[in-house]
Amino acid sequence: MRYLTCSEIVESSCAGLKDCREFIKALPAGTYSSFGPHARHVLDFYGCFIRDVPSNYFGMSCVNFVKRNRDRNIEKVPYFALESIDRIVDQLGEYGSRDSFEEIEFIDDFGCGERKISSTMGAVLHKLWDHAIHHYGIMRVIALERMIELPNQDFGIHPSTIKHVHFTGKRD
Repeated sequence: MRYLTCSEIVESSCAGLKDCREFIKALPAGTYSSFGPHARHVLDFYGCFIRDVPSNYFGMSCVNFVKRNRDRNIEKVPYFALESIDRIVDQLGEYGSRDSFEEIEFIDDFGCGERKISSTMGAVLHKLWDHAIHHYGIMRVIALERMIELPNQDFGIHPSTIKHVHFTGKRD
């Protein structure tokens, strides 16, 4: 089995962000308040990565996921979320050529205070993608409960679940 490349992770991340963008654009008036906090949260994490890992710097970088912007405008006003998504998609593409084994660190708070963790570029990019899928999944559940159209049938579903359903016919 081969290793996942940064290019593949970035491509999947950008595809998910673009789906999120289409979802937000198509939301019925007055419904964004249920989805805005999830969109903002996803964008905060991508924003931390872009802020702390300059695309043209190849030394050791450290992403601080604790110091998120938490921009209430993105949470409350769809226009700001769409603008942020466009900016992140544009900037994220610059990381596709990075080595997935490149060493990187990140800071997070695990309930015992802020801690630094050694990682790799590929692992951190995967963390961002996987975290986003999780929040898209929450957005999916809310949308389905309210009979709001999704950007596509797979929005918010992890690829492994899609494959599982395809091969087994079961969603567990």
